[in-house]
Amino acid sequence: MRLLFISGVLMNHVTTAFIHSMSHGSFSRLFLESSHLSLHFTRFDFMFISGLVLVYQYQNSSDFMLNFWYKRARRVGIPYLFWNLTLMLPTVIYQARSFTWHRYLNHLWPALIHGNKFYMYFLFVIIQFYLLFPFFLKWWHWLDRQGLVLGISFLAQLILSLGIKYLFPGVDRSSWPFFFRSYGMNVFTYQFYFIFGAYTATHYQQLTNLWLKYQRLLWSATDILAIGTFGLFFYNRQILHLSLGRTELIHQPYLLIYGILTVCVTWLLGHHLLAKKSSHLNHLIKLSSRYSFGMYLTQTIPLMGLYGLLSLVSLPSWGILLLLPIGYLFVWGCAWGINALLGHFKITSYVVGLSTLHQQNKARM
Repeated sequence: MRLLFISGVLMNHVTTAFIHSMSHGSFSRLFLESSHLSLHFTRFDFMFISGLVLVYQYQNSSDFMLNFWYKRARRVGIPYLFWNLTLMLPTVIYQARSFTWHRYLNHLWPALIHGNKFYMYFLFVIIQFYLLFPFFLKWWHWLDRQGLVLGISFLAQLILSLGIKYLFPGVDRSSWPFFFRSYGMNVFTYQFYFIFGAYTATHYQQLTNLWLKYQRLLWSATDILAIGTFGLFFYNRQILHLSLGRTELIHQPYLLIYGILTVCVTWLLGHHLLAKKSSHLNHLIKLSSRYSFGMYLTQTIPLMGLYGLLSLVSLPSWGILLLLPIGYLFVWGCAWGINALLGHFKITSYVVGLSTLHQQNKARM
């Protein structure tokens, strides 16, 4: 599931690069813009898988708080600092055509405390969840009616998405604190997906059986909603007259339902893939899933290269659109390769969220 989600994230960001290289008003550009919403489930589903894995891993643990925070600080904190520090350097030089430490630090500090550069928003939210997780897990175990809590959480998420889409655009939020003004960086904005993941971890087999039983219905509903995102795009643009940014906002009621269904079908797809009697396929899936976090971290490097390459291309918009599969494979392959290289050595494995020594110890066990 991690591998499928990161592949969707990369597709989202690659299509953005291609959109910027196309002529305004062209059909190819309009097609890619309108397809964006169909890929917007990935952020939600990453939050889901984070809640699922952590609750599943620690559901029988007690008194693990300090050790948990230490491990997560090493796995996520080090990459967050390293990639912000590293990627800010060429960014400052490119924007200002020169480098000074004063300019560098003035750009770096807001990026660190806001998590709004180099696709670090996911890490920024996950760090918040890691800080809260020991308390969340105790609360989750204390609950008697977890299904009811999940339902209340869903209603709260639905109301929040309605407010973000229809109420917030007309409200001046400039004086609000950062965590409320930039709600996409607030862990509570994604509360349902974490709770949905926790519920799935606790009721793993029951939900698996349920999804397998209704898999045809789930696949059909997901396909219909995926196609329906094109209608949502034009509804937002032509009827609500929203800006492109507001049109492609991920916090919409429609995408809440779509995100839940994509979790179910991705789960089913994972089951079908791993059921195949192919040791090579299973090895590639496991290896790539281990690299998925690092691929998210290193994607900025090949994406920068893609933007540079596309700036050299002199083709009509439809010709650029035909290059999309090549561009995607370039970014995916480079991100995979960079992560594999850095993860191979102990000292660099930490910057992609891996520890070679830890992997070796696990292999011996």
